[in-house]
Amino acid sequence: MLYLAIMQRDFDVSEIGEISQLSLKLDLNTFREVCDHLLHLPYRRPSSSVEPQAQNAVSRSIRKTSGVSLAAVLLEGCGTCSSKHGVLKAIAEEQGHAEIELVLCLFQMTSSNTPGIAEVLEGGPLSSIPELHTYIQWGDEKIDVTKPGFHISSMRSVIEKEKTISLSALASKTSIHQVWMKTWLQANRPDVSLEEAWFQREKCIAALSDC
Repeated sequence: MLYLAIMQRDFDVSEIGEISQLSLKLDLNTFREVCDHLLHLPYRRPSSSVEPQAQNAVSRSIRKTSGVSLAAVLLEGCGTCSSKHGVLKAIAEEQGHAEIELVLCLFQMTSSNTPGIAEVLEGGPLSSIPELHTYIQWGDEKIDVTKPGFHISSMRSVIEKEKTISLSALASKTSIHQVWMKTWLQANRPDVSLEEAWFQREKCIAALSDC
């Protein structure tokens, strides 16, 4: 399902800011066009850095999330929920749209709300994974470009925590996730270590990348 079709607002992307300039080079001239482009990029982590020649072309990107250059998402044509929505937030900031917010939420990832991870969950030790997800909030609209068929609106019942964060805070997403996961494990599955749970979580992410 293409949720972006119901976006009520849009704006033109001008040549202000590095990520915006990269978008224009891909002929993505509006925020909606960038959203649609990101939605259909493969769900996969881009490399941790941009190749030197690419860095020269984009004036050496310094915006990063979880160690990944946001420019790499557009240059390599892939991304995860963090990096894809980091790109959207970066463009919003560059274009002066501070009202467009980046939201981080903790939810229970299951085979029902996240197709493609059933086999990993069946292998245990957890039947659901406390997962952090990122999306964009623009007024009363929730914009999720993670991948087609996956949208935050369908997971309201399994969200446990939610907060607005800055773009720079995305660099700390992994540590935030592990703190939240450890607290959840202590309250719900004290028999499972953080290391075990995180290993299973990484296997889920790998399975999603193969979908």
